Amino acid sequence: METRIDVLAKPKKNFLKFPDRHSVYWLDNMPSQRAATTSVLTPRLSELSQFKALNTKYSEDRRSPIWTVSAAALKSTATKRLEELAQPKALSQEWEPQRFVYSVVSEAVKSAVPSPHILQLARPKRRYPPVARESLIWSPEQGISIVTEAACSAVATPRLQDLATAKKVHPLFLPEKPTAWPVPESAMKVVASDRVHVLAKPKVRKGIFEGYDPYLVTETAKQAQASPRVLELSTPLPRKVRHKKI
Repeated sequence: METRIDVLAKPKKNFLKFPDRHSVYWLDNMPSQRAATTSVLTPRLSELSQFKALNTKYSEDRRSPIWTVSAAALKSTATKRLEELAQPKALSQEWEPQRFVYSVVSEAVKSAVPSPHILQLARPKRRYPPVARESLIWSPEQGISIVTEAACSAVATPRLQDLATAKKVHPLFLPEKPTAWPVPESAMKVVASDRVHVLAKPKVRKGIFEGYDPYLVTETAKQAQASPRVLELSTPLPRKVRHKKI
């Protein structure tokens, strides 16, 4: 029995290649007189081709959209309410005009004398080489000064030496493998066995439309037994369950 897939898989029939029906315009035998097809207008097309009729209440003597102002309107006097409404909206009391881009410096600022602290802050930062910077410390009174002799001859306590010791690496620590490692000569000259050639071949699988079933379980997989470790890993974790108080 032909299935639905078989019906849809059939190619569409080409009617131009194998004509099996007569055309409306092209006949098997061309007429002797090459005359154009005579068209006939139907009553419905005649009705649709008529222009839209005007409304019965339409009048052609309407006034112009530009109105003329009467003499009484030209001589009218506005009331106090109209004059009040015609006034522009006043600005808010908190509104401030835009500030000028360039600020004006007063004479008092120009004649001001900086304090010693401002002069100290105005000094540029001193730059020292990395080697000499280790022997310099900060002094609030004299700025940067040399390390004292007592500090140079100081001896660290056992606790400081213990804290200064770098953290040891774990004995089982393995460093990272190099990205590229040299291949030995023996590996370059090795010859693959027949078994290696068999394993190197990719597994050939048929397509889904060629009879391959990806959900098919083999008989060996059905008879396989899980190891104790697999059973241990497949056991769900115990959950703490709180019993409701009655």
